[in-house]
Amino acid sequence: MKTDRAEEEARLEETLRKEKDLAQKYLDVAGVMFVAIDAHQKVTLINHRGSEIIGYKKEEIIGKNWFDTFLPERVREEVRAGFARLMSGDIEPIEYVKNPVLTYNGEERIISWHNTVMKDEAGNITGTLSSGEDVTEQKHAEEALRNERHRFESLTENTPLGMMLIARDGTTRYINPKFTELFGYDLTDIPDGKTWFKKAYPDQEYRRNVASTWVEHYKGSKPGEKEPRTFIVTCKDGRQKVVHFIPVALETGEFLTTCEDVTELKRAEE
Repeated sequence: MKTDRAEEEARLEETLRKEKDLAQKYLDVAGVMFVAIDAHQKVTLINHRGSEIIGYKKEEIIGKNWFDTFLPERVREEVRAGFARLMSGDIEPIEYVKNPVLTYNGEERIISWHNTVMKDEAGNITGTLSSGEDVTEQKHAEEALRNERHRFESLTENTPLGMMLIARDGTTRYINPKFTELFGYDLTDIPDGKTWFKKAYPDQEYRRNVASTWVEHYKGSKPGEKEPRTFIVTCKDGRQKVVHFIPVALETGEFLTTCEDVTELKRAEE
């Protein structure tokens, strides 16, 4: 009888081991990192991508306190407090949260986490399972873009020409104060290219011709290329102005367009 029970327990242990090994193989081929942390804040599972990002071998990670070992000191207590509230059931898992991890080389990598709690058969929370994507380069690029955009806006604040930054999809990203002074429109008036076109070119046929001209220019332009365009623009107060546009294609795929009011010049020429 004892032998049968021992054999049954051995078979059960073997089955559980195989299932665990299979689960680990699934996790190891995933493109994101997976980390399981128990109630004592120790790592109980990490996949290949996780150890690759952190720079440690799996056996060097399993059993270590996640917060003390793999988080920068400046964020440890804040993240640990959030984990404690999660474990006590005071808060629900946050869908997505970004936190840095500390690698073997002392480098910080920014991880976008998706967290869930693990429970035992009685429904008690026993730990967390988190999947994380390394978004470090993306965050650095976003920061660089913000800095560049801030520098760009600072340079164009006092220019005597109206300036408008337009994405390839027609979205108006930025206008400078001179643009608003010329036409009366600000970003709240032109949240997208279509709205701007409808207001600036109320005549449908004229608007269609203007739009087709811009589309052809956008499709064919290479970075650095510019080609002047002259259109009649209806201002916010209803006045019409002859405007000289010079759109310049940027490396980002956007178009920086300068706008000059040449109404009086045109009248003088006529």
